[in-house]
Amino acid sequence: MVNNKSKSLSRRDFLKLSGITSLSLALSACGLSSKPTETPTLAPTIMPSPTRSPTSECIDPRSLAPMPQVKGDRYQATIPDTLDIQQRAELVLNTMTNCTDPKNNYAPYDNMYVYRNPPILRATTMINGKYMETTALLRYLTGSTTNQHVDQAWRNAYLEVFSGYPWWGVDPGRILAWLGNNYRIENNPCWLDLCKQVIKRARQEVVYQDDYCYYPDTQGAMPTGWDATYGGWTLQGLTQLYRATQNTEALELAGKVARYLKDHAMIFDSDGHFLARHPSNNGLALHFHHNGNVLEGLSAYALAANDRELASFAKSSYEWARATGSPLVGFFPEYINDWPDDRPYVDCETCCTADMIQIAMTLSEAQQGDYWDDVDRYLRNQFIEMQLLDGKWIDQMVASLPPTPLEANEDADRVSERLVGSFASWATANDWYIEEQPGTTFCCIGNGGRALYYVWEKMIRFTNDTLTIHLLLNRASTWADVNSYVPYEGRVDIKMKVTCDLEIRIPEWVKPNEVVGLVNNEPRRLVFQGRYALIGSVESGNVVTITFPIFERTVETMIGNIPYTLIIKGNDVVSVDPPGKWYPFYQRAKYRENQVRWVNRERFVPTI
Repeated sequence: MVNNKSKSLSRRDFLKLSGITSLSLALSACGLSSKPTETPTLAPTIMPSPTRSPTSECIDPRSLAPMPQVKGDRYQATIPDTLDIQQRAELVLNTMTNCTDPKNNYAPYDNMYVYRNPPILRATTMINGKYMETTALLRYLTGSTTNQHVDQAWRNAYLEVFSGYPWWGVDPGRILAWLGNNYRIENNPCWLDLCKQVIKRARQEVVYQDDYCYYPDTQGAMPTGWDATYGGWTLQGLTQLYRATQNTEALELAGKVARYLKDHAMIFDSDGHFLARHPSNNGLALHFHHNGNVLEGLSAYALAANDRELASFAKSSYEWARATGSPLVGFFPEYINDWPDDRPYVDCETCCTADMIQIAMTLSEAQQGDYWDDVDRYLRNQFIEMQLLDGKWIDQMVASLPPTPLEANEDADRVSERLVGSFASWATANDWYIEEQPGTTFCCIGNGGRALYYVWEKMIRFTNDTLTIHLLLNRASTWADVNSYVPYEGRVDIKMKVTCDLEIRIPEWVKPNEVVGLVNNEPRRLVFQGRYALIGSVESGNVVTITFPIFERTVETMIGNIPYTLIIKGNDVVSVDPPGKWYPFYQRAKYRENQVRWVNRERFVPTI
């Protein structure tokens, strides 16, 4: 959770987050190279590749206002009743487009307070970059047009102010990525022109020093520490804009910003340990997400620019950050050691786990290690449990509280329903909610939805006539449909749609000699390369089946300073003791049955 900062000012003042129990908690609520550049090696992507075409200047950005519908194939399928990213993405679209103010041009609400009678949504910001980037990505993933008039309003509002809208900070950084992604998805050269205009303006506004650059504060000085961390969102945006458009000036600028954030901004020490703290009533507080988000930006740039030295630094920093939490389940603390107040709990916000998922995937792509089991554990456990699937408990919880009159900037209409699909901002290891705390904010919802998209994109890769499956999750694609029985059973079926070579990553608990491979029910000899089972050549129409043992184990561990007993099947926690109180995690008795359940779902495969 983080408040946005454009130029040197936050998008909203932390002090205005009334209703939060203390200033400290409010503060915690997210809140041109001189050397030759090595030829970048881009990470494979399933999005359409940028098309080189003559571009005429877009005289009026508002000509881009009409939102085209995502093209793709829809079909019904019976699939295992296991984690399905497409279904979860549709729920995120529900909450992002419903937690808005229809009387104010569908401006998104910033904060969601559930411990009030009635629960309320409060305060809006019209141009919310996190929501704009994430809704566009999730519409590409799902093909959904539900409530599309909402993000149509956001798009219109941004295009109206394009020429004067900032490019540095949280919302502006996310919008840089949104601009690039729109060009890639819609293939309209006008988006490329807007990208070029923003990069030109950015290059004119930064201050250059040796091999780095920074965006000055209002006094013209170089921001350091906490204030510098807002550059992390900008770095991510510049990098994604480059990946989407191949604009080398964006990559060059991103490289200079990366060197500033790594070496001069006082965010990391030489080993990659986090340093950037914010002031609080208890002194300086070390916020995980503000630092981790910068690390996410560094790792993304290192991959895009093939900067192995920076990638190695990001690896060291990631492994240090991983040790501050519980990598067994993906619980990472909102603060590391230095807390802003005397709260009697250690909480995890979705932003922290989302950061770690993104970094682990990027480092794996950059060949800095095989962190896919980290991704799998974080995703299947703390991360996905922090997504709200049912809000009825909220109404039951607050029924006995005294009624609170509504203020002018508050909305109490069907809040528990509108929050379905949202992500927690203050969660424990066993519960979505901590009593008397606000509940959630736009920040965790946006970052959670964005992480879902990139897991969906990166879990499967097709390159050089080889299909590689990194994560054993349900997934429809152009190349194959993956049906995962995990964790009911150790089995995955891959229904091929193209003829190619196939390789499948096998989870860490499985020994290679325990894996059995079948193609159309005929045994297939497997060769292993690291954790990857090389199936060899398969044809369109083939059904490939991989089976392996999966079993339960009991683990006693400390998470957030509380002792827990976990029953884990494969990488999935299927039981936790003590259980949660309000919206308890790991209600997964069905996964212990050892026989898969099936469900009918509509699948969508976007046109590439």
